[in-house]
Amino acid sequence: MTAGGVAGTLTGLGGLSTPAQAAAEAERHRIKIRDARVYMLEAKLSEPFAWPDGHATMRKATVVRIETDQGIVGWGEGGGSDKEAETVRQVIVNQSPFDTWRLGRQLLANNVSLGMRGAVDAALWDINGKALGMPIHQLLGGALRDRIFAYATAGYYGYPEDSLGWLKDKTQRIAQEGFRYFKMKAGIKNFDNEKQRMDVVQETMGPKCRVAVDSTTMLTVESALTFGRELEARKIWWFEDPLPSQDVTGYLRLRDELQIPIVAHYGAGRNLEEYIKCEAVDQVNTWVGNAGGFSDLAYQMAITALHGILLRPNCWSTHLQLVQALHCHAVIPSRSESPDQDGQVLEFDRSANPLREDTILTEPVRLEADGTVKVPQGPGLGFQVDEDKLKKYTVSVA
Repeated sequence: MTAGGVAGTLTGLGGLSTPAQAAAEAERHRIKIRDARVYMLEAKLSEPFAWPDGHATMRKATVVRIETDQGIVGWGEGGGSDKEAETVRQVIVNQSPFDTWRLGRQLLANNVSLGMRGAVDAALWDINGKALGMPIHQLLGGALRDRIFAYATAGYYGYPEDSLGWLKDKTQRIAQEGFRYFKMKAGIKNFDNEKQRMDVVQETMGPKCRVAVDSTTMLTVESALTFGRELEARKIWWFEDPLPSQDVTGYLRLRDELQIPIVAHYGAGRNLEEYIKCEAVDQVNTWVGNAGGFSDLAYQMAITALHGILLRPNCWSTHLQLVQALHCHAVIPSRSESPDQDGQVLEFDRSANPLREDTILTEPVRLEADGTVKVPQGPGLGFQVDEDKLKKYTVSVA
């Protein structure tokens, strides 16, 4: 992207289109935030699973509900704790929900976590879209696409016992759902075992399915180089988080010596600027809720575009987080519309998660027959939260 294109990106995301700006200017002086609540959700798993550096016996989520004095309710999902709720209220109550950037800076100044800031920001954008009768992607400058190809995130390890049979059973379910793209975990066992696991996934998903691998930062540079060459021989789509997040030099070496795209995620303590400015990766996966929300998206888009690095949102949580990701995917420029050529592609988590399977939305996000997910077109997020379902899984609220 040219400098002019990046400037246009910043302009488009920094504010609304001209008619919308006028409407927003009128509305922002009238609407005020009345209250904010933080919900902590939990659900136990009947089928626990593991990944290279941990395991899950339950799934959790942090959801923020913000209400205005005109009765408009906005929802956002991110991270953080309900212990931050009072600080959030002190910053945003009686303020305009349209002042997303200013409120985000004030939350930062008050030591509110990145994940909580993202959840609050998403809820504010939901309010703004509802107030103006526009979907969030329109407020962000307009959708470049109305549907996004999805890849299934699965391919974990059984817990406490793992087997190739367990992996095959889970992968067969994904294949039957119609996914054309797949991301698996690999890097915790010895490489011979990992080769067998990749055999299972590639054979089960079929030759037309693109498969990506995520090692969740558990390899050394030398082992990542060895493993990366095996991935290249298998035509693996990309190699995600091979090294610890602090090892920028190691990532540079991997990108220099391997042909497979190297991917790192943003939102878990990684210094985005350091990785991007030295071009240590080919792609950055950002979390909408856990990396500053929609308001930080303009900066992330601009800095990655300046360095020719692909930006894609991650999503490993509920359908609420998935909807947030869809709005971002809709507006991020791509080098190609084809996922095979580094276009936008949506992470659709298929690991065990009652918070997603028994969706907290009034209707679920669905995979279409062509392997895509439609971008929401309703005001704000375009989906509504089922508050009764939310209460079902709430363990605390503040």
